[in-house]
Amino acid sequence: KDFSKMLLRRTAARFILAAVAFCALRSQQTFASLRRACLTQLALPAVTATPLAAAARLESRGFLAVVETFPSYGTLMPIYGLFVLAENANTMQNDGYKYMKGLAPMTKRMNKISDANLDVYLSLCTQYTEALKYADQDPKVIQQDKNARMRTCKDGIEAVRELRKFLYDALMNPAGGIPSVTPFGRPVQKMSQNFGAFFSLIPEVTFETIQKFHAKLKASDVDRDRKLSTEELQKAATERILASGFDEEDYAPLTQEELDILKALDKAGARDLVFP
Repeated sequence: KDFSKMLLRRTAARFILAAVAFCALRSQQTFASLRRACLTQLALPAVTATPLAAAARLESRGFLAVVETFPSYGTLMPIYGLFVLAENANTMQNDGYKYMKGLAPMTKRMNKISDANLDVYLSLCTQYTEALKYADQDPKVIQQDKNARMRTCKDGIEAVRELRKFLYDALMNPAGGIPSVTPFGRPVQKMSQNFGAFFSLIPEVTFETIQKFHAKLKASDVDRDRKLSTEELQKAATERILASGFDEEDYAPLTQEELDILKALDKAGARDLVFP
């Protein structure tokens, strides 16, 4: 009986993988809208979803292992920062004015991401993946699942490296003029696809928690230097956090759980990587 249930769950995972990949191939939407559209068509829980072009990237090529327990989302906060960076860059490549206006700030942001930073991002992916607890008992299936998750993360980080090099080379060659949007878009697309794939393999409720926490931290960064100072965190822990600009929402003070996550990220040398 238990074996039959496991087989049924794997078959369902295979169906979801193929169906969402089909949606991905037929759509140029952002990850968030694509995920919603595909899940609506599937009428299945988002926890089991696989995203944007994931089928071509996943080494399992058929099904994923059944995860019983997911680890804390805290280690994923900096990785989500890379996903947001990719979405910002993706917006640029689809609008000529935004591309021209955003090229210099994007170049500055990318040049601040060191190879050591990329190693930290990768280690966070590894830490999260290794902490997954599986209901599956087949070691081969479990390893395929881990390989699939890590492949999306590694390929996404490699795309960050490619975009950084492209922008740096353009900066060092001003005589070449404004770099073309086409070569700019290649690594950007790889970033969006791979980080989108990585995050679609976590429960939707966790993804939403990460989004809200990221927005809360962004609002806490009062001086907009993409870092959270001790003073900013102290204020955010005791007062309501007021968003600026067009976002009229404000947030409750940081919870103890959120402060503990930031403390753990700081210990890992990753707190300043939440906003790359």
